[in-house]
Amino acid sequence: MPGYYGYMTPELLGNHSLFLTFHLSKPLDTYQFMARKRFTAKKLARLEASTRFIQGSNRVLCILLAVAFGLLVASTAVPQKRECEKLQSKLKTMKAREANALAKTEHKQIELHALREDPEYLEVQARDRLNYYREGERILRFERN
Repeated sequence: MPGYYGYMTPELLGNHSLFLTFHLSKPLDTYQFMARKRFTAKKLARLEASTRFIQGSNRVLCILLAVAFGLLVASTAVPQKRECEKLQSKLKTMKAREANALAKTEHKQIELHALREDPEYLEVQARDRLNYYREGERILRFERN
């Protein structure tokens, strides 16, 4: 077909000889226009240099974006971590207070049970707190400073 240009592909035949097939793809005018654009060695070197520069710039830009994203994530995580540490220390303090209150409650319940059920304990408490004593007894009190 006149006016069309194509490309050749190698194909193997049965006897291992090379056969080139011609494929038509675009009109001949398109390829003739492209063939007129010739690059000189200087223009080609300049084009390759600018391509390398752009590729290097893209790499640097990607690295900078990754670092900026990392800093953004770190800057949002640091305040949250501080807040979490504060809350954990507050929780630890509250658990200690709760354990102390439970111990006091248990002690008071044991004391109440002893006052109600144990007459000897009741007598000791009455003598100590109310200063009761039996006839003929001498009570010596030692106060702690």
